[in-house]
Amino acid sequence: MTYLINGTYELIKQIGEGGMSKVYKARNVRLNTFWAVKQVRKDNQYNWDFLAESNILKNLNHPSLVKIVDIFEDEKQVFIIEEFVEGVDLTQVLKTQKKIPEETALRWFKELCGVLIYLHDQKPNPIIFRDMKPANIMLQKDNRLKLIDFGIAREYKAGHQSDTILAVSRGYAAPEQYNGKVQSDRRTDIYALGVTMHHLVTGKSPLEPPYEIKKVRELDPHLSAGIEYIIDKCTKQEPEDRYQNAHELLYDLEHIYVFDEAYKAYKKKKRSRIMIILALFISGLLCIGGGYVMLNNEIEVAYQSLLHQAASAEGETAVELYQQAQKERPTDPIPYEGEIRKIYQTGDYSNVINRAMEMENAGNISMENNPSVYVLVGSSYFELSDYDHAAETYKYLIDNANVDDFDVKLNYAAAVGRTGDMETAQKIIDELKTSTDDTHADYMQAELNYLMKDYPSAEVFFRKVLDSSKTSDELRRRSYIALAETYRDQAALLDSAEAEEYQTKLITLINEAQNAADMGSNTVLWEMKGQAYAARGRLNNDGEDMVSAAEAYNQVLKIGINKPYIYVNIFTCYESAGRHEDAAAILDAYEKAWPQSFEPHAYRALMLAQMQNGKTNPDYSEVKTEYELAKELMKSTDNAELITQLESLMDLLEQNGY
Repeated sequence: MTYLINGTYELIKQIGEGGMSKVYKARNVRLNTFWAVKQVRKDNQYNWDFLAESNILKNLNHPSLVKIVDIFEDEKQVFIIEEFVEGVDLTQVLKTQKKIPEETALRWFKELCGVLIYLHDQKPNPIIFRDMKPANIMLQKDNRLKLIDFGIAREYKAGHQSDTILAVSRGYAAPEQYNGKVQSDRRTDIYALGVTMHHLVTGKSPLEPPYEIKKVRELDPHLSAGIEYIIDKCTKQEPEDRYQNAHELLYDLEHIYVFDEAYKAYKKKKRSRIMIILALFISGLLCIGGGYVMLNNEIEVAYQSLLHQAASAEGETAVELYQQAQKERPTDPIPYEGEIRKIYQTGDYSNVINRAMEMENAGNISMENNPSVYVLVGSSYFELSDYDHAAETYKYLIDNANVDDFDVKLNYAAAVGRTGDMETAQKIIDELKTSTDDTHADYMQAELNYLMKDYPSAEVFFRKVLDSSKTSDELRRRSYIALAETYRDQAALLDSAEAEEYQTKLITLINEAQNAADMGSNTVLWEMKGQAYAARGRLNNDGEDMVSAAEAYNQVLKIGINKPYIYVNIFTCYESAGRHEDAAAILDAYEKAWPQSFEPHAYRALMLAQMQNGKTNPDYSEVKTEYELAKELMKSTDNAELITQLESLMDLLEQNGY
């Protein structure tokens, strides 16, 4: 029996379990996307704060941290909806590789250090992770790391003398964590990171005898002096002997070559030449001065030309040009702002957020100095239906960055309303109505009607906004998306005949938007269009609609959103339409883009088996080949439903002598 959470998330299989919680892989039945659902019991004898993890994560946004998208609860339990991370944890990697090459480990070391910097620099209180170990680090398919399980993370608060709970991972925990009498701090995480990296580069678990952290070159003499020095300093018994913060640690990681003997010899030899070089430099200084001015002018002209080219370009070309400009002038905010703007125009909203956070962490931009970037960040959250973070971003801009823009305040009201806080949304809108024109007032009324699920009234007012000649481009774009959501939500509530009517209205509206509002690269609209065609095609068993759905999803790939579920949607649509060659081609593309995924082979096996059905002398040899390939790539965290379907097929073929 299918178990739905909040009528939206279908639990597929259990993928983890802790003392007070279970974690499931789940599917959003409306969008056909996959998420992790953490089910936490409210009753516990340890007085455990079952919302602690979500309360920490909901305020964080970093590409190496799991995102919380929703929380539901009933009398006995809480359901936390999180980003589903596709990959394997580093304990699984160690089982196959035994130990990690130093070059790879050093890259991971820096990446994890960057995450700790982000957590430890949180205001007003640093976040201490407290549970760094290979099992809590996921290696994703793009080879980037993601930190998981914030179950015992906490805020560091000055003045507290002890930890809130005694919770440790044996072997990886710092000595001060074992008695709970001293408050964990930044140095606690640095110790655990050092032990984790020691395990990765040596293959020696801290849980194996003799239970000590030996110098890494005693275990593997091929490792560098630098990695030995850094890990040794991270894992000192006394906190004051370790790196005092992750910034210090990252500096040494980025300058690890200074620990090398050859480098030290080079520095010694170089010092003996300084006096000669200095004398030559001073004698030529006057000659250089005039040439420097001319050279500087040429550099400035070239830089301005690069910015002009970037502004005129589109998509990846524009982004690459802006990134080149950033290297030329790292302190100039213009190329950073330009890159974010170009990414936003492609509709890659997740990348807008990730790049903005990377730039902020590197000190290139800030909310106070670059509010235009964060307006786009807030809008990206909104487009991704992450209304909590959208509302927080807009509110910060209004309260702290002196942003007094009507559209930002209007977006803030819409985001707040969609979080369920209708009272605050109504208050903001009432204030805005006193200083606005009829068009904006109509939009605000439409948003309120939508939030109250009065879809017919919302449709009337959104259409008034779209038909007005006074509507700005931004408001028109937002109105098209909001009206599309209105049609989509109405269709979900109606029976077949009426649902078909609204799917048709949705398709017509999106075509209008793509032609009239320069929204041809908006991936949200293309996905909604694909969903609408597919839904209508299923209602009428219409192959042409299924092909149109596949073509819409194909546009998402062409724009640059390379997600596995998009390939699956395209395959499903082509297969439903009987277009086996096109279905096979998209599976080939899926396999090329995601070579470690079992899904292309599994779907190909199912399709090939279906094509043999009804034949006088069916040949299932290719089916078996694809099954074997899929089986080699299967992981415990993969799509359980698809695995079951494939295994059932092979059992049936075997039973029938094939």
